[in-house]
Amino acid sequence: MKTSFCITLALLVSIIIHAQDPLFVQSHSNAIYLNPALTGCFISPVMSVSNRNQWPDALASFKTSSTSYHQFVNALHGGVGFYYMHDNANEGTLKTDRINVSYAAHFEIADKLVLRVGATGGYVNRKVDWDKLTFGDLIDPRYGYVYPAMQSKPPSTKAFFDCGIGIVGYMKNVYAGVAIDHLNQPDVSFISEGAREGLSSKLMVNVGGYIPLGDSSKMISINPDIIYQKQNDYDLTITSVTIRLKYILLGGGFRGDNNTMLLIGFENKFLRICYSYDRSFSSNVDFDSGEIFLAVKLFKVVPKKRKWTPINMEAF
Repeated sequence: MKTSFCITLALLVSIIIHAQDPLFVQSHSNAIYLNPALTGCFISPVMSVSNRNQWPDALASFKTSSTSYHQFVNALHGGVGFYYMHDNANEGTLKTDRINVSYAAHFEIADKLVLRVGATGGYVNRKVDWDKLTFGDLIDPRYGYVYPAMQSKPPSTKAFFDCGIGIVGYMKNVYAGVAIDHLNQPDVSFISEGAREGLSSKLMVNVGGYIPLGDSSKMISINPDIIYQKQNDYDLTITSVTIRLKYILLGGGFRGDNNTMLLIGFENKFLRICYSYDRSFSSNVDFDSGEIFLAVKLFKVVPKKRKWTPINMEAF
């Protein structure tokens, strides 16, 4: 029984260590989570909340919520902000809480080129509910799950510091960025024996454009975008297009090889609200997911003494 328990526990820890980070379909709507260099990139203060319900009809669903605030600060020559994220995997089996603060320095390199360099760091707490897990020592070969677990349970919480860096460059109608999260590769294991491998760093590369159709008064534009992410042996490419028709946002795209995305939303100078739906197709089953996002620009920042150029993309 002890051997079976240890093997199962080691497999569980390995899965937790190599599990991928929460991923929002509306990636730019969670700008400072996507890349810390985007902190304060819209110049005006922005408060946002988002919620993703991934695979609600599956046995192992994931619910992720995020709250963020960031703005440009003239005196600091850059943006400051924070975000809080809560991830609930498989109905509370594994919960993760993360709170990060970030700063991005803003450089007006030329009349048409802006460079932003950012860093983020914060506190992460993970909690596992061992009572919701089933181990080999509970199984009777004839009658199934009938035995109580004989071993004492490992600690149920794990806290650690996590950090990341990023860089973004943009002109009037194009932008590109690179970010690395989990730069310090923190130890996330719940046990002192066995696997002690750190959480793998995550690489993110983002390229996009803003194509206005007509003059600015028409408020019609197209925003194509590509995001590439790689973490450990897992990589993913997200391609999307958002079309703005005055106050209406319509979007669609692909995530990987088997996931399609649709988006509808409303946006004016101070408010943005969007709902996205994505569907994952596999050889056996299909999974649906939904995501809602709400953001408010609190007030308009007036630059002092110098020019501060905001990024031009369909998100805030």
